[in-house]
Amino acid sequence: CRMVRNMKVRKKDMPAGGRKKHFWETLLFLAVMVLTLRFCFSGQKPQEIWAAVKSMRGMSLAGAVALGLFFICMEGTIIRILLGAAGGKSGLLTCISYSFLGFFYSGITPSATGGQPMQLYEMKRDGNSVSSSTVVLMVTAVCYKLVLVCIGTFLLIFQGKMLRQYLGGYFGLYLLWKASESADRQEKVRCFVQEYHRAVLFLKEHPGRLAAAFLLTFVQRSSAFVITWLVYCGMGLFGTNLWSVVFLQAAVTLAVDMLPVPGAQGITELVYRSTFAQIFIGGTLPVSMIVSRAASFYVPMAVGLATVLWRMARKAGK
Repeated sequence: CRMVRNMKVRKKDMPAGGRKKHFWETLLFLAVMVLTLRFCFSGQKPQEIWAAVKSMRGMSLAGAVALGLFFICMEGTIIRILLGAAGGKSGLLTCISYSFLGFFYSGITPSATGGQPMQLYEMKRDGNSVSSSTVVLMVTAVCYKLVLVCIGTFLLIFQGKMLRQYLGGYFGLYLLWKASESADRQEKVRCFVQEYHRAVLFLKEHPGRLAAAFLLTFVQRSSAFVITWLVYCGMGLFGTNLWSVVFLQAAVTLAVDMLPVPGAQGITELVYRSTFAQIFIGGTLPVSMIVSRAASFYVPMAVGLATVLWRMARKAGK
């Protein structure tokens, strides 16, 4: 419901007051980022960290960055699949630009509330109908949250002991997410059915597209969890298997997903340091955290900002 209300409000007031609001949101994001970087570099010499980054295997580092960008591009692919079924006009590259744009605005707004309203605004400006675009974004969001709930439930049932061991005091945060998200998801689905009958018809008329979107969302979410494993390998570490690293990174992501902090900055680093302290040993933990976050968040954010500026420049030239 909140997403729907935000879409309606942003659609009307974005030209007048949206820019000022996003200016302050960006300042908040930068302030949190500075504090987070100070926390990450606390007690560390920048030159030593940079030397450690340069010593990483190039293929692993490039693979981590590529997966971070792949994550965003996959959402754009999902949007294109659903938008095509809904009669939308935008092509694949344009839909990928919606994804980067949404990632950027989600990153600078608390609880990631700004991404989808801005996506809807840009989709409308590109000639897509509001109703079709809203349905597409609603289905994308439902698939995204449903996949997270499925992954979270799987980890709790089959990897509960490992989560308790590595998450430590943050295990309660993981459980809180699970309960909150489950209730929130049910509320969103209820409002989805009540307020958007068109969305229900879309799901009935395009079961194949829905199944493809769900499968691709699972691949998308899983790809982000592999980034930490590539960093682990790139630093020449061994002794922990792929699945343990992937499952723990998934747990970190799930634990901080719904916290009202722009980009989940700060809290992500705290949970990461606590969770991976026994895996990234010998002083490698701070470097692994910085590289993992850069690949999965800051690089895509930079591309997202470039996408926002490119779309602004393109529209200004018309």
